[in-house]
Amino acid sequence: MEYRVLSGYFLSNDETIGFMWDQAMKAIDAYNECEPIPNPEEVQDVINNSDVETATMLTKEFYLI
Repeated sequence: MEYRVLSGYFLSNDETIGFMWDQAMKAIDAYNECEPIPNPEEVQDVINNSDVETATMLTKEFYLI
């Protein structure tokens, strides 16, 4: 598991703070339960290249939102 530091943007209001908390907890639960996870290389590519289309597909496929 890799953790990447986020910008402080999510601290701008209670809604985004809650959203980020919920998503982090989902990721930790999935990891602890050995649930299927996205291909790490694909996720890294999404992050490094700001690939919104693939990010949207992955969030839907893995019920992240």
